[in-house]
Amino acid sequence: MEQLAAESLVFTDLSESHDVSAQHPDRVAQMKTAMLAWRVRMGVAGISGCR
Repeated sequence: MEQLAAESLVFTDLSESHDVSAQHPDRVAQMKTAMLAWRVRMGVAGISGCR
C-alpha cells in the first residue's frame, strides 16, 4: 500500500514541491544506484557538477 501511495504522488505533485525522500529511503538508494550506473555507462561519472 505504501508503494501505491508513493506512486500516486506522481499524479498529485506534478511540480515536485514535496520532498518524500526521507519517507522512502530504500527507493532513494535504488534510484541513486541506477543513476550512478547510468553515469558510468554514459562516461560522465567523473565530470564536475554531476552528482
